[in-house]
Amino acid sequence: MEAPRGTLTPKLRDALAQRKAELLAALDLERPVTLRGGVAVPLAALRLAWGMEARGFWITLNGGRLSVQPFEDLTSADRVAVTRWCRHLGALVRYCDEVAG
Repeated sequence: MEAPRGTLTPKLRDALAQRKAELLAALDLERPVTLRGGVAVPLAALRLAWGMEARGFWITLNGGRLSVQPFEDLTSADRVAVTRWCRHLGALVRYCDEVAG
């Protein structure tokens, strides 16, 4: 994303520099987000699920096994991300099923 030249004023740059640690903490993708019912899912897993849904993928849980469809359209980066966040995505799918059911 780009902004017009001059958008980041010296005053704003100083303010960002003074709160850098706080801003980075807010962007911590490993930080869990607690959903209703006490389900905690890292922000990165939520972003992955939302991003995949926006791209037309379905994440389901069948017999304790996580499935992403259409599997053949997954990139290698998608597969790595799903593998990394598999446990959390499973908890998210169970949570959504309980809320919907």
